[in-house]
Amino acid sequence: MVRVTSHLQIIDGSDLLMSLQQHKRSHEPRNLECFGCDYTFASFSAMLLHLESGTCASGVDVDYIDELAFECYQSPKYSDNVNDDFPFFCLICGSEFGSLSGLFQHSETTLNCRSNTTDRGCLAKLRHFMRMRLT
Repeated sequence: MVRVTSHLQIIDGSDLLMSLQQHKRSHEPRNLECFGCDYTFASFSAMLLHLESGTCASGVDVDYIDELAFECYQSPKYSDNVNDDFPFFCLICGSEFGSLSGLFQHSETTLNCRSNTTDRGCLAKLRHFMRMRLT
């Protein structure tokens, strides 16, 4: 208990809040089946991370995920495909990401940017495109 208290004292409020939010997400139900295998995930970003890592039994890896992301007709809304280090960006806030899973995690967890992943948002359309191509 003392160790936790000491640890919490060196974390500023925003870091603590982010850590608590991430911990809370770890307890969410895993209802989303991977597009390439039988694993299940709590979020689309978690499934993408699995696919990007190359550990999926389907053989999908980060290169193929990026290829699909750039191929989707919505890609100008989330990628400039010019910056090799940060090829993805949030249409709403402009934050840049090195991976598609990072962009989805941001959009899933940032209240102001969630509309990217819902209904007619560009990332919702990308998710549908990827499901059609990977299943």
